[in-house]
Amino acid sequence: MKPKTTLIVLTAGLTFSLFVNVFVIWSLFDFRSSALSAVGTAREGLDQLTAESFTADVRINQRLPLEMNIEIDQAISVPIDTTYTLNTVVHTTVSLPVFGPQDIAVPINEEIPLQMDLELPVQLTVPISTEYHLDTVLPVEISLPRETAGELGQTLQDIEDGLR
Repeated sequence: MKPKTTLIVLTAGLTFSLFVNVFVIWSLFDFRSSALSAVGTAREGLDQLTAESFTADVRINQRLPLEMNIEIDQAISVPIDTTYTLNTVVHTTVSLPVFGPQDIAVPINEEIPLQMDLELPVQLTVPISTEYHLDTVLPVEISLPRETAGELGQTLQDIEDGLR
């Protein structure tokens, strides 16, 4: 090859290499700029997540078995305040010395007041065995814990510092 041709090929190769290197460096700077923008957007989104919470509806449709024994051991006080009317005739035999045994009827007509507190002890065990069908929708409020947000924020800050 002639020296002039060699010089042209060498110059063209160096120029091409220079353009490729400029393109690679420009692409890296563009990538870094895009990555910094993405990390900044992620940090803004993280700030919004920690500032707000969202509500999700959770549907629950389950059958819950309930089996238990309820122990009852107590005294119940029953106040009684009433009047009992006694209206009857009692037949009896009375032995009189001169007349001998005599049948007599004794009428009883009385009102008897009853005032008392009656204590009734109750001791029993009530077994319960049933199944409850729970079918509901519960709103659940979800928020990002500050500790997690702090750790993620620090990680994003470290990435951003590394890209600068």
